[in-house]
Amino acid sequence: MSPAHQRLVRTSDAIRSRSTGIPASTLWRRANDKPSVADKAANQQYLTPQEEQALVEYILRLADSGYPLPVKFLRSLALIIVRQRSSIFQITDPSLKVRPPGKN
Repeated sequence: MSPAHQRLVRTSDAIRSRSTGIPASTLWRRANDKPSVADKAANQQYLTPQEEQALVEYILRLADSGYPLPVKFLRSLALIIVRQRSSIFQITDPSLKVRPPGKN
């Protein structure tokens, strides 16, 4: 694609963005077959929504019982859940190669 054509495409995206109210970056992603921000976030999620809900219920049940869980233990619990998911027989194998959860 020539530089002149690229400028024209960018200009038309900017014009469409102003007329429709859709951000130009969204128009660009749609035109270039990129995943939406929501789809990309869903694919990067460490726990499935069901696993996340189970973890939340467990934490709330502990807190209601008078044993609030320190935040620093949440990552290790998430890692245990993922290891359980990855195991065929649902037995935790410490040698199983599973990436630990990130800091965010």
